[in-house]
Amino acid sequence: WVVADFYRAAGDWGSRPSIVYLHGTGRAGRRGLWIRRPASLLAAAGYNVLAIDLLHWGDRATGLLTTFTDEEQHARLYNDTAAYREWVARTVGDVRRSVDVLRDRYGLDERAVGLVGFSRGASVAPIAAAADPRIAAVVMLYGGHIDREETGHSASACNANYIGLIAPRPLLMVNGRADRRIPAAASVEPLFALAREPKRILWLDTGHQVPGREAWPAILAWLGDALP
Repeated sequence: WVVADFYRAAGDWGSRPSIVYLHGTGRAGRRGLWIRRPASLLAAAGYNVLAIDLLHWGDRATGLLTTFTDEEQHARLYNDTAAYREWVARTVGDVRRSVDVLRDRYGLDERAVGLVGFSRGASVAPIAAAADPRIAAVVMLYGGHIDREETGHSASACNANYIGLIAPRPLLMVNGRADRRIPAAASVEPLFALAREPKRILWLDTGHQVPGREAWPAILAWLGDALP
């Protein structure tokens, strides 16, 4: 099972492609505005969206995180090697089950599913996509290798070891030139270099945030080619 909200695509939704959407680090998980607004926009553009709660957030809170500050999340999860490795493995399973839900509950084509992640959700997306060949395309919104407060991960939980396995499926990375959380030179560019074609990176003049409306025409155009 997964804890999720389903956004039905506009029009003939049963014949439209789908997206599994992974949230960032806000306490509300899938219910945060940074998820609901993009998910609604994607649905209006013709994509079914399954926005899920990741372990420790939203309705899947466990008590591991209580304040949800950057300091707490890094101390208790991201920089705890064993805890993060388990979380990554659980997230990979969540994505696999999400594709199953789209197929079994909603009757949608499991061969036409994209994976979109924001921030932490973006950073784990390459691992989930590498593990499930049904993922047809990947969009990383403001994700990278590691953020400025991370000390590193075990090999099995490091997206640098997986991003090259997305190909020949297409990859889009969307990042901010002024992002201090996920620095371009230290985190984004090295990870993008490890990805194989077909790949594209879209740089925006922003910090760490959900892409604004001005960025979505380019993102939707890319998705239109990747998930026709």
